[in-house]
Amino acid sequence: MSYSAVGELLHVACSTKKIEPSDQQWFQYYLKYDLSAKWSFLGDTGYRWQKELAVPSQYLVRAASGYDLLPNVRLVVGFAHLDFYEASSYEANSVERLEYRPYQELQMSQDFGKVKASQRFRLEERAFRFVNSDQKKFNFRFRYRVLFRIPLHQFEPGCSIFLISGDELLINVGR
Repeated sequence: MSYSAVGELLHVACSTKKIEPSDQQWFQYYLKYDLSAKWSFLGDTGYRWQKELAVPSQYLVRAASGYDLLPNVRLVVGFAHLDFYEASSYEANSVERLEYRPYQELQMSQDFGKVKASQRFRLEERAFRFVNSDQKKFNFRFRYRVLFRIPLHQFEPGCSIFLISGDELLINVGR
C-alpha cells in the first residue's frame, strides 16, 4: 500500500511540470582576418528576434585579437557589447539592459580524418547596466564549447558545405 502511495505522489509531482515552447531567430555574421602568420582579427555581429522575426530580442557586436600559439591552439582576447530589448514593451523597440563583456579564451582543434573537432574554454567578465534605473550588476561566466564539423559536399576548392554540431556549457559566478 505505501509503495502505491509513493508512486502516486511521484506521478503527481512529475506531471505538474509546465513546458512553454518558444522560438528564436538568430542571424550572425563572423569575420576572421589574418594579420600575419600568427595574429588575426576576429569579429562578429548578430541580431536575435522572437515570434517569427516580429519581436527584437538582442543585439551583439564582438571584436577580438587571436594569436596562434600552435597550429591547432589559439589564444583570444576580446570585447563584446550587447543590447537586450525590453520584454514587456516590444512595440516600443526599447533597450532595457546593456552588457559590456571583456573575455579571454583558449581554442583547440583536432582532425579525425575528414571530421574536425574543436573545443573552446572562455572566461567572460560581464558588466550590466539597466537603462531605466541606476542598477548595475557584474558576474563572471565560464564557458566550455565542443563542436564537430563534418564535410558534406565540396563544390570546388574553398567552397564546401559542412554540418556543424556541438554544445556549450555556461556557468555563471556572481550576482
